[in-house]
Order: sequence, then structure tokens, then C-alpha cells
Amino acid sequence: METLRHIIAASITLMLHLTASVGGKNQLVTLYSVEKHW
Repeated sequence: METLRHIIAASITLMLHLTASVGGKNQLVTLYSVEKHW
């Protein structure tokens, strides 16, 4: 039971990290295209 909780916690953390990195990339792309547009 404890192992299952660890696995769930790890996968949630991984998902959050992936979402954060994807969000960061999107932000960079947005900034880049805004600068190019101007």
C-alpha cells in the first residue's frame, strides 16, 4: 500500500514537472514570436 502511494506521488510530480516544462517552452515561443512580430 505504501509503495502504491509512492508511485502515485512520483507520477503526479512527474506530470507537474512535464506540464511546467511544456508551459515554459510555450512561454518562450510566445515571447519569441512577439519580439519577431514587433
